[in-house]
Amino acid sequence: SVRVEVAIASGPGFSTSWNGATYVGGAEQWNGTTFVGDSSGTWTYSALSGAFTSGVECRVKSRGRDKALNTEASFVTGTNQNTFLFDTAAPVSTVTTPAPGALVGDLPTLSGTAADKPDAPLLRAGLSVVEVQITSQVPAGAAISYWQGTAWSTATVTWVPATGGAAWTYSPASTSSWWTSGGTYKVRSRGTDLASAANAESPGQLTFTFDNTPGTTGGLVPANGANLTGLATISGTAADTDPDAGGPLTMAGLNRVEVRLQDLQYASTYWAAGGWTTVATWVTATSTANWTLTMPATAWVDGHQYEVTARSVDLASPANTQTSFTPGTNQNTFRYDVGVPVSSV
Repeated sequence: SVRVEVAIASGPGFSTSWNGATYVGGAEQWNGTTFVGDSSGTWTYSALSGAFTSGVECRVKSRGRDKALNTEASFVTGTNQNTFLFDTAAPVSTVTTPAPGALVGDLPTLSGTAADKPDAPLLRAGLSVVEVQITSQVPAGAAISYWQGTAWSTATVTWVPATGGAAWTYSPASTSSWWTSGGTYKVRSRGTDLASAANAESPGQLTFTFDNTPGTTGGLVPANGANLTGLATISGTAADTDPDAGGPLTMAGLNRVEVRLQDLQYASTYWAAGGWTTVATWVTATSTANWTLTMPATAWVDGHQYEVTARSVDLASPANTQTSFTPGTNQNTFRYDVGVPVSSV
């Protein structure tokens, strides 16, 4: 019958050899295998506890020996001599856009980084793919939905492949149904390496809120069409609330309220906090929900008509800035009139 032996080498230049319990230097160690057959058959070797270290390349050789002690001495890569990399370390990936807890006003692309392990000088199989999982509960309390690449589904847990490896991105073919304003989402990324029994990481996740709906302003004082003999403060209200009238969506919240004051006596004259300018200017008010803008008495000219407009800017990034204005709500005109009437008999 045939006896088969195996030699396993490791270390720089395969300078150490496995003796069934540890690696030793010096002469190549040949270990007996379990052979099934007579003049031909199959063999196995299982005394491998501690033989392999993640990130280290090994070489395996096998040789046959017959009863006459004729021993195989020629080795051919791919036949009776192979080298392989042992890699049990999973890759590590991160999501960099959006940031954890971010209030996002526009998000066409997710991005992040990934790297296979272990770190140098150990070797690694290399990244095979980076995938992204996106989940939502919109509105709050709804069933968890998973992004499928083109639509949301509550039925199928899905990972979608990203583009790139070390620096990866993910953009859907269409973003029209991707995010809902006021929705809270969770994003996870995972990397899988090229090992034959692929190592996939166990990913963490981050949560962010998407809000591309601007806040609103109202209750503007002075009233539309007012005639005033004095005006020390312009004021109003603002809010950044769920567009579904108080439902369970989450909005970014107000950052600031800005006021634009124009003297309509001229083609282009605007208040700039310290005086009048020809540049259209928005001045930041004090506070947000109930805001005020203090005006000096010297700002007003008798007989002039003015237009005041208030807009909100929220905390999303990029910020959502109000662009729609309604006379009587957040865009009013008024006249300043301190002239004394003249009469005659």
